[in-house]
This record gives sequence, structure tokens and C-alpha cells, in this order.
Amino acid sequence: MPTKKTKKIVKTVVKKIYKPNNKKIVNKFILSNKWRFVAIVFMLLFTAHLLFSYNFTIKRIVLKSSEFFGLSNQSHDFDGHNIFEVNGITYVAYDHPLVIAKVVVDPSCNTELCDVSSLKRQILTNLTPAIQFEEVVFDSQEGKRLMQEAGAKAVPAFVFDDNIKLLANFAFIEDFFIERPNYYLLKTPPGRFVVAPHNEKAHVKGAENPKVTITEFSSFSCEYCTSFNGVLGSILEKYPNDVAVHYIHFNRGGNDNTLIQASECSAEQNKFWEMHDALFLRQRDFTNEDGGFNLELLPEIVNALDLDPEVFGKCMEDTGRFSSKLQTMQKVVADFGIKASPSVFVNNSFTEGPLTKGQLSVKIESILNPIVDDIAKDE
Repeated sequence: MPTKKTKKIVKTVVKKIYKPNNKKIVNKFILSNKWRFVAIVFMLLFTAHLLFSYNFTIKRIVLKSSEFFGLSNQSHDFDGHNIFEVNGITYVAYDHPLVIAKVVVDPSCNTELCDVSSLKRQILTNLTPAIQFEEVVFDSQEGKRLMQEAGAKAVPAFVFDDNIKLLANFAFIEDFFIERPNYYLLKTPPGRFVVAPHNEKAHVKGAENPKVTITEFSSFSCEYCTSFNGVLGSILEKYPNDVAVHYIHFNRGGNDNTLIQASECSAEQNKFWEMHDALFLRQRDFTNEDGGFNLELLPEIVNALDLDPEVFGKCMEDTGRFSSKLQTMQKVVADFGIKASPSVFVNNSFTEGPLTKGQLSVKIESILNPIVDDIAKDE
């Protein structure tokens, strides 16, 4: 307890401070510097706002303190989204609209890649929980429309509305999406292609009215493509009236540019397939002992195929001659996400890598004789 002497000293000091003259001095000082005081107060408030808005630690301290002292019953997560409780249920309020994701599926596809449950969980965890998934069957009217408008070739297809652009972290994940008018298509591994690749510039041989179309994405410098070329030859002999082969260039760069040019120049003299077979047959001969490219082999092949060497030579010099054609082929490669050669479609059934004659025959027979294939599956 303070002594009487202490109380007397404090009382004396207070009286001196609050003398009328002292009050006038203080008031006069404040009035003459009022705008400075206003500016200082404004700066302090503004600084506090910035610190609270952009400094996570300070924001966390203020919010937790307000909760501790009972000033607020509202909490926040690490992004500053509102978390509140109503009737015993916890809600999170995000600073962006609800994102709608239409998931185009094929219920008959039971492979691991067709299972969308795992991918949904990843999206909700890594993007935002504020996503509403709506499943649509691929062959329904809406499914067909979505597949066409979003440019999707395979299921499952995750088609997001424009609201996904409003996500705070969208700039960091944008590369995982393909932008379409009004949609964003998520890049996912194909579970099952529902359309077959088509390119009017592809080179075709085989049956005129095929029941089975084999679309091959291939490279003249690919060793596996060489062995698969022999398989395709056997298949065409086995199914001459039922199977056609469509060849699309998969350009691996480097020497492929020259070999593709040679095949297209031969096509102008109606000998694409002859050059195609010769390039695969002599594939190893194009590499010198020092690892260089043996250009001298081309004139030899030209003579063997009885091509006009002068016309062929001028064509080879015109390096931009087939740019448009090759760009069209490259678009198909990109649209179907082809990443390796050979990649093979049997109608719309896709395989990355070469197939044996037996494996390819099984796929063809399942199309030509679907009843027999169904019986085999049941057994």
C-alpha cells in the first residue's frame, strides 16, 4: 500500500500537470499540429492494415488473441479463408466462387486410369475444396457435347468452368490445363479413347473399306518402329479386305527431318510406301561408324526405287515444302497426347509401344468377331 507521503507527492504532480495554463499550452500545440496528428494516425492505421493483411504471423496473433479473449468466434486457415461454425457444423468461406467440374466418364471402363475417385481427392486437396464434381456419361447428349467443345479425346475428362481462373494458385497450375472457349480441360492420362485419330494427310494402305483402321505414329529413326513395320506387313497380308493402315509422322527431330522430307518427296512421285519400307530396311546403314548421318545412302535408294533424281533433289532442297502438311500431322500428335513411337491405335483402342503379331491379331479379331470375344471374356 502506498504511504501518505507517496500519495501527497503524486497529488502534487497531477495538480501541476493539469494547471489551466498547462492545459492551454497542450491544446494549443495539438490544434496547431492537428494535420500532422491526423497523418500519423492514418499511417499507423494503414501500416496495421498492411501488416494484418499480408503478414501471416501478425494476422495469426491478432485472430487467435481475439478468439482467446472472446472478441470473435471466427477462426482462419493458413490462406486467411473464414472458418466458422453453425449448429455444430464447421464451414469454410473461400474468396472465390464455387468451381464446377464436369467429369466425363465411361462406366464400362474398369481400368485403373478410368477410376476418377483418386484424382478427385487429389484435385480437392491440391486445388481447392470448393469444387463441385458432376459426372456425365461420355455417350450421352451432354457428354458428346462436352467432349466436342472441350476437345477431349479420352475419358475420364475433367472439364472445368471459367471460375477456375479465380483460384489464388491458378498461375502455378495453369500448365496442367488446356484452355478452350468457356472451359479448361485438365491434362490427365487417357483411361480410354472414345474417338480414333483422323488425319486427311496420313498415308494409307490396305483395304478400301476397312472394318479395322490401324493408325500408327512412327519415326524412321526408331528401332522399335522398324520391327513393328514387319508386324504390320504380316497383318495386312492376313486381313487384306478388313484392315487399313494410316501412317502419321512422329518427328523425333535431328535426322528425322531429313528422312521425313525424303519420304514426302517420294510420295510426290507416288512411292511413299516404297521409300517408307526402304528407310526402315536400311535404318542402321544411315549411321556412320563415327555416329554421323550417311546422306550418301539416299541417292542409292532413289535409284533403286526408280525415282526421278532431279525432281527428288529439288524437292529435298525445298525444306519448307511440307510444313503445312507436317503441322497438320503434329496437331493430331498433340491432340491425342502422343509421347512415344511407335504409338498405335486399333480403331480407338490405344497402345503406346510396339505390338506383336499375336497381340495385334487379338485386337483385330475382337472387332471382327465381337461375339466370340465376349464368350472368351465370360469364360
